Amino acid sequence: MTRILLRLANAPLLLLLACLLIPIESTLFIEFPLNWLQPDLTLALVIWVALKREFIEGGTLALILGYLLELHSSAPRGTFLSSTMAVFLGVQAASRVLVFPDHGAWIRLTMAASAASRLVGLGVLAGLGKADLQWRHTLIHLFPGMVTTGVAAGWIYRLLDRLDRATHRDLRLEQRLTDDLQLVENEGI
Repeated sequence: MTRILLRLANAPLLLLLACLLIPIESTLFIEFPLNWLQPDLTLALVIWVALKREFIEGGTLALILGYLLELHSSAPRGTFLSSTMAVFLGVQAASRVLVFPDHGAWIRLTMAASAASRLVGLGVLAGLGKADLQWRHTLIHLFPGMVTTGVAAGWIYRLLDRLDRATHRDLRLEQRLTDDLQLVENEGI
């Protein structure tokens, strides 16, 4: 019974964490020297749900995360929702083809997704006819933001790993891993 309650608490705790990270990234990194280093902290959450959750659960969480970003932003409607879902779908597609074995690979993926999400957001603004001044700002802050997002993602992934160990256990994944291990042992590889 406790395991079921903890499993049910996982998604609300992820959303609560997002509600804590969004104000940090938009208030702490707004003044001059720090605005060059503004990370996209919720991007790590989107990548986490894309890699660790099934499509429906992860997609729903990614939509909610995008909506929370929309609520806290003054950007035109749909900018963050589009970039969040583009990152989620891109990581889901990449995870079907590529293997991301450790947190180092996840951090590199996060840095690439940070650049992609900023460029998708710029594309959405261009489609709305509002990217006249934003393209220069995006290109100037692209690399420093990628690096800071990668550094912050390392800590966020460790925190999310602890949270998942405490609240979320995917029995189907554990069974698949056990079956794969049995298959490898039986083949003598």
